[in-house]
Amino acid sequence: MDMLEFFVKNPSLKHGDIIVGFLPDEEQGLRGAKAFDVKEINADFGYCLDCCGIGEFIYENWNAGDAIVTFQGVSAHPMSAKGKLVNSLILAHQFISMLPRGEAPEYTQGKEGYFWVKEINGNSAKTILKIDIREFDEEKYKQRMQFLQDLCDSCKKMWGEQRIQIHLSNRYKNVFNALKTTDCLPVKLALKAYENLDIKAKIIPMRGGYDGAVLSEKGLMCPNIFTGAHNFHSIYEYLPLKSLKAASKVLQEIILLASEIKA
Repeated sequence: MDMLEFFVKNPSLKHGDIIVGFLPDEEQGLRGAKAFDVKEINADFGYCLDCCGIGEFIYENWNAGDAIVTFQGVSAHPMSAKGKLVNSLILAHQFISMLPRGEAPEYTQGKEGYFWVKEINGNSAKTILKIDIREFDEEKYKQRMQFLQDLCDSCKKMWGEQRIQIHLSNRYKNVFNALKTTDCLPVKLALKAYENLDIKAKIIPMRGGYDGAVLSEKGLMCPNIFTGAHNFHSIYEYLPLKSLKAASKVLQEIILLASEIKA
């Protein structure tokens, strides 16, 4: 909004069309971005404002997937359970124990992928387990998804076909698939804007997702620019006003640089 105000107050500055979109529900599975029609706005490229400390710049993030594993047990009263009870909670525990140790969020960093046992609900009769799958490299991501499918198939052979079912789905892809290198125009413009404003660019692979990953997959190239936020998803999350203003300056500079190229 500060960027828009700048151009409203400076009508003599020539620029191309500027389109601003507000996408809700990013934290609920990027649902706003998935519903967004990029063809309707017909933009050449875009930028997402959803990142980190001042100077950070993102054009690489996770390939992300979800697994929902359902364990079907057999209920029985404890006083006569011998030979009858099949405890689905125990089946879920055994499945979790067969995941690779050390390949979880609390043990990984940088570009190391993981399985995140995120949620478990149920009782002895039926249990549902939710797992997040994350990997930067697309081939490794496919291998992780296949590992879970193979593990499920192996468990079926041990416990029976009816005891376990798995549903695998893709959430979003690595934005690098669309942006590739610094020869990409929106990447080049942003890095030049950082340079012109004497902001040191910190190019980092994001261990998370953002709306721009979905928009880029749809054909709207969309790197991620800092807002200045820190300590995400904690009671200590904060965003310095100075950093937010710097993000506005970057957007202003990008728009002016883009107008020079088109001219």
